[in-house]
Amino acid sequence: MNKLKIIALSTLLGIIPLGCSKVELDNNRCANTPDNNICIYRVTTKADTVTLRVKVLDNERVPIEGLNKNDFRINTTNGKGETVRLNPSEITLLSSEQSKPDPAKLVMLLDMSGSMKNEDSAGIKKLDGAVGGVREFINEVKGDNWDVQISIVPFGEKGGGCEKEFPVNASVIDENIRPSWSPDLSQQLDKLANVDICSQTNIYQPLGEAVNYLGNLQQAKNDKSPPPRLAVILLSDGYDVTNDRRDESERFDRLLEVFRLYPKVTVHTMGYGEKMKELRDRIGCRLSDNELTVDNLKKCRSNIDSYIVDEPRLKQIADATRGINAFPADAKAVVDTLRKFLSTLREYEIEYKQPGARRSGNYKVTVSVNSPYRGLRNVKSEPKPYRLDTFDYIALPLPERLPILGSILILGLVTMIPFIWWSNQLKDSSLRNLNS
Repeated sequence: MNKLKIIALSTLLGIIPLGCSKVELDNNRCANTPDNNICIYRVTTKADTVTLRVKVLDNERVPIEGLNKNDFRINTTNGKGETVRLNPSEITLLSSEQSKPDPAKLVMLLDMSGSMKNEDSAGIKKLDGAVGGVREFINEVKGDNWDVQISIVPFGEKGGGCEKEFPVNASVIDENIRPSWSPDLSQQLDKLANVDICSQTNIYQPLGEAVNYLGNLQQAKNDKSPPPRLAVILLSDGYDVTNDRRDESERFDRLLEVFRLYPKVTVHTMGYGEKMKELRDRIGCRLSDNELTVDNLKKCRSNIDSYIVDEPRLKQIADATRGINAFPADAKAVVDTLRKFLSTLREYEIEYKQPGARRSGNYKVTVSVNSPYRGLRNVKSEPKPYRLDTFDYIALPLPERLPILGSILILGLVTMIPFIWWSNQLKDSSLRNLNS
């Protein structure tokens, strides 16, 4: 019986993996972050080490860079639930430029309507400016060796005497998605730059398809990497003309419903061209600021359709998904705007040792920032709960467990054989002594 116990114990030790794992509690989103605020995007723990990913945003939801650890204040709780403030010397900070960004999947919707033939304020054809901006965006992602997959998707519907269209659906998006280093992306941009465009703008349907596609992506169960960031970048110089805008309001409401179904997808919008106020003043239209809409501007002059960009709707779309809305006037500003969008994939990374760490302990952390010269005066995040499992179990794959199990069984047999021989010798000696 004792021998069986030894064998059973050896087998158990072979099956149980050693080491500790990473524990992660997060919603991977800063959905309720007010403007000009700070958000703890994710908390991860390993043994008694806690790592925070922290977003700091300005009033346009653009990440604020350049903060140092003296600008941050970390309040956590100890094993008794008491608040503990950490000194700057007790934390390690990686800036947003130093921290490794999470994987990301991006859909870039590119307007291929006839108005993209027009020149921007710098005299560059808008399609050339857009394609050049996207190309530089991809080169920066590729140069930094980020794990980013990009689908460049042209959109536009036929109409107004043009039979050319660029349909958007899940199949088209999936066919175009490539890792950022793929030469296919550059080749696709070369082709798009040479298209003779004439289509009409249809924003809502392509955008809904893109959000729906990203929102339904599933991460493999055995993939232990952080969930990918999901974002759509919409570049348009027009407004949605589907059905001659008869049901524009209803279709926009349906688009907002899609956003609510997939809250982890962010949409960044870029209106390429003149703002409505600039266009109004240029054509001498007598509309007040409150009266500035696409349909009212169209009534001012019949030949300005190709210059109207739906500024209010683009802003509403970005606001609804906590994205960034921008209005570049020329190709250089397009590049700068895309860099802003790129910066949203990064956060500050703060690491510290948990005060009063105990196994299976529940804690909370709050991060505040005080940097008056950046307009941040004691801005505080919402508390973020997390759990500390000092010795967490993680199952090793069977191919890794089998060698461990075999080694322990062999070791057990090697040590048991001399013991059994020695035990038999003692028994024989005892029997001889009793019989003598």
